[in-house]
Amino acid sequence: MGVVKLINSLVRNFSRSTTNIQEITVPTFSNLMVNVPSKLHIESLNVHKYPNCDRLILEENLEHCIEDDNIKITNKSKDYNNNYCSAIVAPIKANLDVKSKKDVLVGSFNNDFIKVESDNGNISLKNYYGDQLNLVTNKGNIEIKGPVQSSKFFGSVYKSGSITTGKLHCLDVHLKINEGFINISSSYSEKSKFEANKGELQLNNIHKNCTIILKKGKLNLAGFDGNLNVIVEKGDANIQISRLIENSAIKIENGNLNLKLSEECQETCEFKINSKNVKIDNSMNVKIQNDTYSFQKGDKSGKLSIECLNGDVNIESSSWEDLFKSKFIKKI
Repeated sequence: MGVVKLINSLVRNFSRSTTNIQEITVPTFSNLMVNVPSKLHIESLNVHKYPNCDRLILEENLEHCIEDDNIKITNKSKDYNNNYCSAIVAPIKANLDVKSKKDVLVGSFNNDFIKVESDNGNISLKNYYGDQLNLVTNKGNIEIKGPVQSSKFFGSVYKSGSITTGKLHCLDVHLKINEGFINISSSYSEKSKFEANKGELQLNNIHKNCTIILKKGKLNLAGFDGNLNVIVEKGDANIQISRLIENSAIKIENGNLNLKLSEECQETCEFKINSKNVKIDNSMNVKIQNDTYSFQKGDKSGKLSIECLNGDVNIESSSWEDLFKSKFIKKI
């Protein structure tokens, strides 16, 4: 969206008749520190119109202070309409440190870091390609529509709200909610951790090293490939595994486990199950010895420890087609 169109669209949406635009020359690799009480929309410069990527464009209600590469942006007035939305267009390489009491919408940036904190608003990103991404809100949803490629990605909702993302390709991901849901379309991150005190985890195509902690709610995990550690204190878990590497563990303290295993997983893993009631599909040729379950195929290079003392364990075979089709998608 062009600069004028962005400003004008915000004017139309929030009932302002006129607005003035400030255009300031700034370092391409600048650090923007934004602190506003209103809603906020930040977009990156059009690189075709501004090939040097050295402009900062602000609407009239914002004031700025430049010191070397650091730029502080605040509201000129404390009086603002509750639905008013401030608008900023910044260099695509600019780092963003943003604080707002309301919703924050961020376009596509490629920088060292984006940090967004909201008191009681939603945080929405188009996508992210950079080093560090940190998104925190007390009460609201966090949504990333496109892919995230970064070294570290931390996202947290402290009170109530949900987290939804596109494809994650990071070195380290940690997403945490208090009450709501987490919905991940896919993750190819080296290390990932998903936590919820109360709610539902909808995790699809999760790869490599993954830790899942759910105190109360429901876990749906589809198409897992890697090393897995799951703890569910209270609630049921539906888990589909395509492949396990090394040792993994699933612990359901109060609830049932429905486990679907690919043929490759059956061939390469053995399972130690501690549960009062274990049901295994008749089509699966299994050998049981001292609570250890081995399927009569191939060498066993991985191990999965299952503890489900106060619930049932149901194990079925799953084809690659089943794993592909059975995705748990939930929309906000």
